[in-house]
Amino acid sequence: MSIERRYERIARSLKTLELVGDDADLVAELLPSSPAAEGEWSGHFAGFYSRAGIERVFDAYGITTAIRRLGFDEVQITASVDEAGRHRLQVLVDGLEDDDHRLIDLVVQLRRVREAAITGEDAATRPFDVLVVEWLCLQNPRAAFTAERPQLPGQRHPGLGIGRVVHNMILLMAQRLNRAGVVNIPRHLHLAVFYERSGYRYLCEAHETEVAAVSRALRGVSPAVASWAAERGCVKVGRNGSPPARWLYEPVEMIAAVSRDLESLLARRGGWLRRFVTPAPRLEVELDAAALAESLRRDPVAGLDPDEIMVLAAS
Repeated sequence: MSIERRYERIARSLKTLELVGDDADLVAELLPSSPAAEGEWSGHFAGFYSRAGIERVFDAYGITTAIRRLGFDEVQITASVDEAGRHRLQVLVDGLEDDDHRLIDLVVQLRRVREAAITGEDAATRPFDVLVVEWLCLQNPRAAFTAERPQLPGQRHPGLGIGRVVHNMILLMAQRLNRAGVVNIPRHLHLAVFYERSGYRYLCEAHETEVAAVSRALRGVSPAVASWAAERGCVKVGRNGSPPARWLYEPVEMIAAVSRDLESLLARRGGWLRRFVTPAPRLEVELDAAALAESLRRDPVAGLDPDEIMVLAAS
């Protein structure tokens, strides 16, 4: 289980009643009303958390304090659910709902996956209820990218610096909702590396082997360089002695266990016997730094200097 103990202690201090709200919350849901000044709130987030409950969670985990330290004293928290059952939680500034005024944007869905999807064994039929994170954005629209904090693929603005906290919070939310695990779909290489180091496993084992090999080979460069290289086809991978070919990161589902049953299943899936029977392919990974530098000259990325990338090409 990849939840840090200090966050587990925080979760134990939060009681169910203060998270689901009181009778006033239930009455408010039954009565028609216009959007309040603090933002719209529709139902309970993930079918459980009231507005007061989410505010309590943010306070307990230090998210409220972190946001205020960045200069956001007044924010609006909104929640909604669509017809497909996707629950969306947003933290907005200036009362505007767009990409330049969102601090936090979290979209989750409650779903069931079969054991076969995790093990690859057709006969495995046991179901696991999971919390699926379909989208997560943490950003500071008032900050600028720098050479020390360059833009990463998928970023419109720099992050809030609370990714680790939110990661633990989501796992503990899943635990609170009696989910066996959390499914995530990292859309870029740097996110996949973060989730892998945080205890997530790929549902596709072949993809897990490949991405792990690429991330190990690119460990000597910054996450921004590695991720942009994977984004723009500047990584080459050779398999079992074949000539290296252009490699692009492909987003696939990853899963983290929060229940003992799912944790045991994932441990068995990665056991020594299975690796012996189906050995991993031998992969050779190369970073084409010259191609990345040329790509950055054509289509610049804030905080990344093509000339510095050329130094990598020469080394």
